[in-house]
Amino acid sequence: MIDNLPAVFAAYSGGSAAISYIMAKASPTISTRVRSLFAGFAPLAVIYGEELVREDSVALTGADLLSVGGLVLVGTGIATLVGRQATRKPTPEGLPRIER
Repeated sequence: MIDNLPAVFAAYSGGSAAISYIMAKASPTISTRVRSLFAGFAPLAVIYGEELVREDSVALTGADLLSVGGLVLVGTGIATLVGRQATRKPTPEGLPRIER
C-alpha cells in the first residue's frame, strides 16, 4: 500500500510537528500527553484517506502495519519534542526554563 516509505515518514513527521506546534500555540491549556497523542495519530487519517481515494479497496499487509506503527511512534515523538519547545517560558535572565 505505501509505495515510498521515506517520503511518507518525512511528510508524517512534518504534519505531526505542525499540528503539535499549532495546538500548543493556539490552545496551551491542552495537556502535553493529549496534544502529542492527537498530533501523532492525526496524519494517519490523511495517509489512509489518500490511499482510499486512489483505489476502491485497500489491502493492508504485515509490512504496512509495521510501517504504520513506526509512523505513529515517530510522529508522537516529534510531536512531543515540538510541543515542549513551543511551550517553553523564558526565565527572568532571558534563558528558556525547562519544564518537566
